[in-house]
Amino acid sequence: MVGDRDAFLQRAPANILVKYRNDAGAVARVKHLLRSQNPDVWLDFDEVAQRFDLSASTLHRRIEAEGSRSRRSRTPSARKLRCTSCGPRT
Repeated sequence: MVGDRDAFLQRAPANILVKYRNDAGAVARVKHLLRSQNPDVWLDFDEVAQRFDLSASTLHRRIEAEGSRSRRSRTPSARKLRCTSCGPRT
């Protein structure tokens, strides 16, 4: 049994062993946009949607479909704090 598992894992493609990363999806596009800007001038959710020629509802649905959640912060400072979870700037 263990030998079968080990043999399977040796032949398995890497994408079944690690979480799939969609670099072309809505989440990646939003993160890229935010990382390319100074946090002091970040767009709000509706402006981001407009930048991608989408309604806010459509962008929200696409983000949720990718397994993430979008939350619309009520204040700019709350948005900036929350967006620090977007990861390190590169």
